Amino acid sequence: MLQSFLVTLREGLEAALIVGIILAYLTKTGNRQWARSIWGGALAGVVVSLVAGWGIVSLVGGLSKNAERIFEGVATLLASGVLTWMIIWMHRNAANLAGELRSQVDTAIEKGSALAMAALAFVAIAREGLETVLFLYAISQNASWIDTLLGALLGLSLAVLAGVLLNRGVRVLNLSTFFKGTGILLIFFAGGLLAYGVHELQD
Repeated sequence: MLQSFLVTLREGLEAALIVGIILAYLTKTGNRQWARSIWGGALAGVVVSLVAGWGIVSLVGGLSKNAERIFEGVATLLASGVLTWMIIWMHRNAANLAGELRSQVDTAIEKGSALAMAALAFVAIAREGLETVLFLYAISQNASWIDTLLGALLGLSLAVLAGVLLNRGVRVLNLSTFFKGTGILLIFFAGGLLAYGVHELQD
């Protein structure tokens, strides 16, 4: 439950911050009319993530026992690698993230394309969502689905609340400390996923 809580809290907060940065920049530059495209893209990203989660569960349910173990092992190893890469990427690019997003927004505005604007939010939300789906599937192999789901719902709820408060200017936490702290914990979780994935493939 703790693993799914931390993963969804961090991933959810990253997604909320990205959307918040884009919306704040649109408001600041007098381009708030594009906000509907951003929300549309974000919603599409959520839908894609949910469909991916449903697809994984359906796929695994139809596999033989040995094929299921192979799938679980590969998926868990993949989750471990992606989780580690995500932490390193965030550490290296966090300082430049806002500037890159604003540059992409400027490009979309220049094109006058609602689709290009929606794509900014879609890519960000879908990326975070697909990562979360992969992580939750891997985590659920070492915990019950109920515990995993409860932790995920709690983490996402808290992430949405924190994201709303932060984007309204309420300082609810130190983001630098939060991402560093959760990054250290998630590295240990990634190590656990690696060990489990190897164990499944050995079986």
